[in-house]
Amino acid sequence: MKNVLSSFPDSWKVTITVLSGGGDDKFGNPLPTTSREVTGCLLSPRATSESNNQSDYVQGEAILYAPTGTAFRSTDKIQTPEGAPIRGMWAVNGDPVNWPLGVEVQLRKDGT
Repeated sequence: MKNVLSSFPDSWKVTITVLSGGGDDKFGNPLPTTSREVTGCLLSPRATSESNNQSDYVQGEAILYAPTGTAFRSTDKIQTPEGAPIRGMWAVNGDPVNWPLGVEVQLRKDGT
């Protein structure tokens, strides 16, 4: 079966960095963070919203499409590269969906 990402030009694809782990253990000690790169991904902006008119905070959402078999956890952070259509640090929002033609990951802009 063909990976749906192969239908798109390479110039549309980006390499992302997945940050896993981190946080604190039950004693308050910091846990290690690991990182890995995933190549050949597509990013698609979704909606943005503001809580009220007096706020400078905008909640951004996006979708990440990754190659088949790529593993993500709901606690992962995603760093997109400087030249990407949506740049910065994103948090995985919910459980990633493994489709036969790729992986879909909902993202929300990470405020940390």
